[in-house]
Order: sequence, then structure tokens, then C-alpha cells
Amino acid sequence: MLRVLALLLLLFGLSLTVGQLRYSFASSVEAAENRERLRRIAQELELGESAAKVSRLTGERLEGDTIEVDTKLEIGASNWKLLLEFDKSRKLRAIRFRSADTLTVPPPDAPPDRVAGQDNAGQPL
Repeated sequence: MLRVLALLLLLFGLSLTVGQLRYSFASSVEAAENRERLRRIAQELELGESAAKVSRLTGERLEGDTIEVDTKLEIGASNWKLLLEFDKSRKLRAIRFRSADTLTVPPPDAPPDRVAGQDNAGQPL
């Protein structure tokens, strides 16, 4: 009887864990929707906009010189982040897409970085 009870408790615990994981990570459909939402936000932004305006649009606060807009976690840390960087006068100077596992390399299918004073290839204007 104790073995059956222990087995039932184990199975119940495992089903709760699997259920929580399912709701903690984005499905492929959710991931695509989240990425599209970040693309739309980035398209609405212009370099040189104020941090206050960007904060209102994204719903996120400026921390240091960056506003970071995250998406729901994806298995493999492939969820996107939208990094919005500001200069000392709190004007938007860069719009970058990154994945959760690196802040230096953009995801392969992300829009190119937009940086004040540079073209899409990262060359000075």
C-alpha cells in the first residue's frame, strides 16, 4: 500500500513539473508572435527619440542606459530580446535584437541593428 501511495505521489509530482514547464516556455507559435511583437515595436521607434517616449511604448523602464524588452523563454535560450540603448542625453541611439544566450550576436533571422551614425552594415555614415 505504501509503495502504491509513493508511486502515486511521484507521478503526481512529475505531472505538475511537466505542466509547469509547458507553461513556462513559449511554444513555436508563441515564439513567432513574440518576435513579431518586438519587430513591430522596433519599427515604431526612431533613433533620437526620448527615453520617456520609448518607455511608454514598450512598457519597460530605462535602467542605466538601456531598455530591454524580453520575450517568454524558449528551450535552447533562443528567445529574443530587444535592446534599446540611449546616449547621455537619454536619446535612443541603438536598436538591437539579441537572443537570451548572447548579447553580442543577433539571431540569424532578426532585423539588422540600427545605430545612430551607422548604416545597416555597421559602417559609419
